[in-house]
Amino acid sequence: NNFTLGGGTLTETKDCPDNNFATLNPLYYQATKFSSITNGNTTFTSDSGTTFNTLVSTIGMSSGKYYFEVKRIAERGLVGITDVTRAKLNTNTTYYPGDTNNSVDWGYYSDDGKVYNNGNASGSGATWGNGDIVGCAVDLDNRKIYWHKNGSYINSGNPSTGANGQTISSDVSYYFAVAGYTSTTFNQNFGNGYFGTTAIASAGTNASNNGVFEYDVPTGYTALSTKGLNL
Repeated sequence: NNFTLGGGTLTETKDCPDNNFATLNPLYYQATKFSSITNGNTTFTSDSGTTFNTLVSTIGMSSGKYYFEVKRIAERGLVGITDVTRAKLNTNTTYYPGDTNNSVDWGYYSDDGKVYNNGNASGSGATWGNGDIVGCAVDLDNRKIYWHKNGSYINSGNPSTGANGQTISSDVSYYFAVAGYTSTTFNQNFGNGYFGTTAIASAGTNASNNGVFEYDVPTGYTALSTKGLNL
């Protein structure tokens, strides 16, 4: 049987039964719940309170090298990783990846361009605002994490060569994590090729052939998906 489009625009999805990409998990959130999560659980809006709201990926990571992208639409927040063993992240309503309650978490903050771990800020990366795209690359084999703003890696990082990454814990499995403050909206691209309902402008290179991203996927990295876990 052939299906006829009843209206709107037909768009291709890379997510399929053979390869499920990570999304944000609406059942696993920081103590103050998010305002909304839409577009197949890839668009996240934090609530209007004066705390950080944090969501994590549906798929965790214990080995391998993975990459994803976040596009900021409004307000401010952090992009990074969090320990998978944290139950509902924690009971502290101000939690964000990199805060004082867990020394193994890491977050790149929009407003000062710094990297946070255990509540301490370091580095001198670029601040990022509305319309900017942040890429996050995590190397679970060599235990490093890197971020870029619009394709330029902060703090002279180079995930393809392993240079100047932040060293993460050697005995922890992680989720990708995003945190928004006071009505922040982020669109996540875990490899399906869209920020919300808008397709990426131009696909970067991806030697793994798993996922479509705005910027080049670092050499040896892939999308966080069921296929990606087995590459």
